[in-house]
Amino acid sequence: MSHHTPDSKYESLRGFLSLLDEEGELLHITRKVGQSFELAAVVQNVQKTVNKAILFENVEGFRGRVASNLFGSHRNVDRMLRSTSQSLATT
Repeated sequence: MSHHTPDSKYESLRGFLSLLDEEGELLHITRKVGQSFELAAVVQNVQKTVNKAILFENVEGFRGRVASNLFGSHRNVDRMLRSTSQSLATT
């Protein structure tokens, strides 16, 4: 069950990631990946297949998590802007 309503605002990136996660649109990559080529290869593979947002939870040499491909689809852009691609095209 989503805790976000269509009128609620994303107060942070964390809130947007939470929505994507609740809707099954966020892939969690928990295995260790290298910062450069390996991370980029995973992103490229996801873009060519399921095209979901990605949260890398274990990036070698990096203490935090890394989010990627958040706006890789029109649907995610629509979610973030609380709009539709149709209405954006007319503005």
